[in-house]
Amino acid sequence: MSELKDRIEKLKAVMAWNDTKMAKAAGVSRSAVSQWAGKGSKIIHTIGDVEVALNLERETGYSALWIAKGVGPETAKDRVSAESWPFSSIDNQKVRALDPDRERMQLETAILLSAAQLGLDVKKDEG
Repeated sequence: MSELKDRIEKLKAVMAWNDTKMAKAAGVSRSAVSQWAGKGSKIIHTIGDVEVALNLERETGYSALWIAKGVGPETAKDRVSAESWPFSSIDNQKVRALDPDRERMQLETAILLSAAQLGLDVKKDEG
């Protein structure tokens, strides 16, 4: 969803907002929301004011960067999960989808064995 107007319409639908409610949540005028939505004579393609995007993030749970520019994870929760996952070439969601009793345990064992062979201590401390 790369167009601002599409992201704005999605937020309005999810939150059951009209332009007035969105404007209040964002801290902008109703005409600004109309411009974001591609209505009127002046169409805006990104939200340049960080505070406005952060206001919408706080109100909706959607990521400010995704709202403003269409970049990164859609929700703030997804952003935190993506930032906390340390492996850039291993898909977090695919790992979590593995059967925890068999496949995930096999993967964990393989990681621990590989780390030990490299002389890396990644095992949790017993405590």
